[in-house]
Amino acid sequence: MAVSLDTSASNVRTFSVSTDPMTVGLRWKKWKRAFEYFVVGRGVTNAAQKKALLLNMAGKEAQDIFEVLPAGEGANEYARAMAALDTFFTPKTNIPYEKSVFCRTELTSGETITNYIKKTTTAYHYLRI
Repeated sequence: MAVSLDTSASNVRTFSVSTDPMTVGLRWKKWKRAFEYFVVGRGVTNAAQKKALLLNMAGKEAQDIFEVLPAGEGANEYARAMAALDTFFTPKTNIPYEKSVFCRTELTSGETITNYIKKTTTAYHYLRI
């Protein structure tokens, strides 16, 4: 049975594929989390509906990418679609390089402690993706 959903009040916006390639993995992870909260909050459990909502809310750029991706692994069509997009948007991490970036992070002259913490947190995050 189809469920009618009003997505206009959602805080999940279209996923921007081309904004900044260096942060696409982190942005995808955050977008995906917001989308999954939305789906659970709206009570959508049908895999076909979840896949349709995923692709609709992700936007036309993400849809174009999805259409040419190989199928992902998963128990249902939503899980396979999400796995395929995860594989595409999650960057391959060069752990030794990211560790060296993290270890070289320094507080620069005139930099606030808040900005330094943001910088080190971002560098640390790339070690965990």
